[in-house]
Amino acid sequence: MSRLHLLILFSFLSLTMGCASVGTPFMAQAFEDDIQEGRKLIQSGHLKQAVDDLSVFLEMAPKNEEARFLRALAYQGLEQFPAAVKDYELVIKNNPKSVKSHYNLGMILAYKLNEPGHALEHFDEYLSLYNSGDNSGERAYSVAKLMCAIDQSFHGYGGPGVDQNTLPGLLIEAGKISDPSEKRKKLAEIAKDNPSSPVPLYLIGKSYESEGKRDEAIKSYEEALKLHLTCGVCHESLGNLLLQKRRTEEGQSHKKKAQLFMASERDWIPNEELSNNQQGEIK
Repeated sequence: MSRLHLLILFSFLSLTMGCASVGTPFMAQAFEDDIQEGRKLIQSGHLKQAVDDLSVFLEMAPKNEEARFLRALAYQGLEQFPAAVKDYELVIKNNPKSVKSHYNLGMILAYKLNEPGHALEHFDEYLSLYNSGDNSGERAYSVAKLMCAIDQSFHGYGGPGVDQNTLPGLLIEAGKISDPSEKRKKLAEIAKDNPSSPVPLYLIGKSYESEGKRDEAIKSYEEALKLHLTCGVCHESLGNLLLQKRRTEEGQSHKKKAQLFMASERDWIPNEELSNNQQGEIK
């Protein structure tokens, strides 16, 4: 009988004998030992056994975040990706700030399940949290480069960030109109005809900003970022406005992303060269 099954038996006997309070310290230590054992099994490559043991553990403690994350990691190593995704999503549901889960889930979605849009969302959450203490700026920069490569492949244009082929034409069209309201109307038409480009929405935001209409500008920049999470100039403009409105944490987050994406554009790496890094990390 495994130690986990012995623990279940002990828990049952403790409760039925009316001595649950006596068993609690023992169980707490046993739970910690089992989590560490699961971690060692994964590190030594015994992934199937890790999944089996952690599954028994989660039957007793379904809300244990570390155990569920470790099982997701084991599933990922076994290439059972739907099961891994389900566990990572449960971890994030209970703890939206789980940077490890956002990163590993992003890798699976991008390179194993062909869901680049959802992958970018999780990587974006990772960048929003990367300065929380256990993540370095170097890793955040690597994730930003990864996002630019995915974005390039996902949207099918020649480089990360703003669509360089569309921007000049938009500037010419909008530059001919002096009235801000009419300019925004024209840009809205261009946006409708080019639904995959963030440029019209970005320029609408700049137009609102020039008139001091910060709330409207913020909304336009946010809409642009929904199309391209790696648009560095969009993050920069949005961050500045949020700081002006004393939304300090949000503003600083967008400013940091702007720096990361703008730097990534200067040191861009094709998607194929980054796709080798497909396994779960930050164990």
